[in-house]
Amino acid sequence: MLEFSQRFFLNSRTPPFSFSPMRHRFASSTDTQILGELNHQLIRDEGHRNRMSIPELVTRIVGFMDYCLRGGETTSSKEN
Repeated sequence: MLEFSQRFFLNSRTPPFSFSPMRHRFASSTDTQILGELNHQLIRDEGHRNRMSIPELVTRIVGFMDYCLRGGETTSSKEN
């Protein structure tokens, strides 16, 4: 039996390409700019009505990351 890659590319006009294993890691503060740019590109590619600029998206991402690092706790000065 043929391997998956051989079967998949059997009728393809382009030669098979090798995949390198994808590595995952947690984002850090050094990633916020590229994440903002990628998010901006995705918004435009999908035709979404969100018109936030890249700096606005970066600020939002920083807020998300900060929120997650605090374990989902808000920093509200109001006490319940």
